[in-house]
Amino acid sequence: MKKLASVFILTVCFLAACGLGDTQTGSSPEEDEINEEVNNEEENNEEVNGEGVFDELEYKVETNQTDSELTVEMTLTNTSTESAMLSFSSGQKYEITLTNAAGEEVYRYSADKMFTMAIIQEVIPGGEELILSETVQLDEFEPGEYELTATIIVYTINDTEITQSPFEETVTIQIGS
Repeated sequence: MKKLASVFILTVCFLAACGLGDTQTGSSPEEDEINEEVNNEEENNEEVNGEGVFDELEYKVETNQTDSELTVEMTLTNTSTESAMLSFSSGQKYEITLTNAAGEEVYRYSADKMFTMAIIQEVIPGGEELILSETVQLDEFEPGEYELTATIIVYTINDTEITQSPFEETVTIQIGS
């Protein structure tokens, strides 16, 4: 019984000590505010919304269509001599949408899929390319003109956060006759 009580008391003390891990000692409120401002400035400098970090990555979308299928090929070419490391915040590396002539979205690649929640990294060596491909079944679509938008969903490039993907292209396709 004494052993059980000792184990219980030690467990409670351990858990109580774990709860104190974030306490800072020896810092004043002014120092905390200054440190927070510096951290926020560093984070803002790392965020990119379309300029600089990916100047040497070229994005191209090509489609190939048969009567029943549309193949969408997204190519990201690294024109630099240095490797580029892309990080994706989930297993979803791209999004494809089809919009009809009335402006209604009639297809979304991710609509009926589940993706892993894990950081996934792809390295594109200098002078090489990353090719992502998806096949869309066309038998559910009415004949007509559609806008296809293909986006590579990148979270970071070379550890620099991307707030808006620069790798998006829209092409017009004709389904049926």
